Amino acid sequence: MREKDMTPCPDCGMEKQKRSKYCVPCGHKRAGEKLCKQASDPVERFWSHVDKSHGPDSCWTWDHVTPKENYGRFKVGGKKITPSRYSYTISVEPIPDGMCVLHKCDNPPCVNPSHLFLGTIGDNVRDAVNKGRMLVGDKNPMHTKPKQKYRLANFMKENPELIATGDANGRRLHPERYPSGERVANSKLTWDTVREIRTMHATGKHSLQSLGNKFGVSKQLIHKVIHKQVWVKSNQP
Repeated sequence: MREKDMTPCPDCGMEKQKRSKYCVPCGHKRAGEKLCKQASDPVERFWSHVDKSHGPDSCWTWDHVTPKENYGRFKVGGKKITPSRYSYTISVEPIPDGMCVLHKCDNPPCVNPSHLFLGTIGDNVRDAVNKGRMLVGDKNPMHTKPKQKYRLANFMKENPELIATGDANGRRLHPERYPSGERVANSKLTWDTVREIRTMHATGKHSLQSLGNKFGVSKQLIHKVIHKQVWVKSNQP
């Protein structure tokens, strides 16, 4: 019988078969010195995929970018993160909730911390517009290809039956898909407060502004509530 070729695992030191892909004692980690080292040090594994050959002031390119992704992905702790966000986190500071990591160099695969800065979603959109990466203004297809715009408009005029209006509208066919009233997550009113608003206004002693201040909404919304432009569902409790 052929003797098994055993070799110690560089991660835990326990012996395993040389050709085995996994080391059972250390939790089925993939065997091999390089891969075991990568699993224990995500920061070193991250920088091993970054090209810094052009100098400290140039773009440091992340080399795991797929054709479908401009930024790429890096997996750490079982979760995927954008390489630029991970680079900023380990090199500068943790990223606050709701903040985006923007590029000064306008190069998505770049992970050089000196080329990255924080901004809100609005800052990100404005940055994209200023750098010409969004189809707005003269770059919008409706401006660059006006024939398509008029072709679509004429097509809808010639085929009005295709327009989902009236009873064919999705809000009438499937009202359960569109939350309203108390089902709206950020609604400040309830059916009880709506009834109270209409009752108080009927007395003639309260203005729209005073009702708005009392219930924490705008006077425009109070006007719509009173005139039943909103909160008019027939299935109200």
